[in-house]
Amino acid sequence: MWRQGTIFRIAVTGLEADSAESLVSVVNGVISDMDEWTTAAGQQRQDADILRGRALQWLEALPDTLEHFMEMSKGYLQGIPDVDPPGPSLRQRWRSWLLARRLRALDD
Repeated sequence: MWRQGTIFRIAVTGLEADSAESLVSVVNGVISDMDEWTTAAGQQRQDADILRGRALQWLEALPDTLEHFMEMSKGYLQGIPDVDPPGPSLRQRWRSWLLARRLRALDD
């Protein structure tokens, strides 16, 4: 991830890299605080409510951070020549694989 981040920082402007790092920071905060909260709630600790509030603060910040990142990415992507359109999503590939597997099972 560090190598990918370094390559990304070289390939984009500082503002775009800062936007991506902000998004990563918020997502890491959400994950970290959700982990702490679920552990505390599972153990019925007294600080579970405080941890829940902190996790919800990160979750509230996520949409605005994501929107800002998407806006920054649009400008970057529009400036790149010859960008191939995205292929099928992971979900589409998974469903295709499942369908093919089921069809093969019917043939057997």
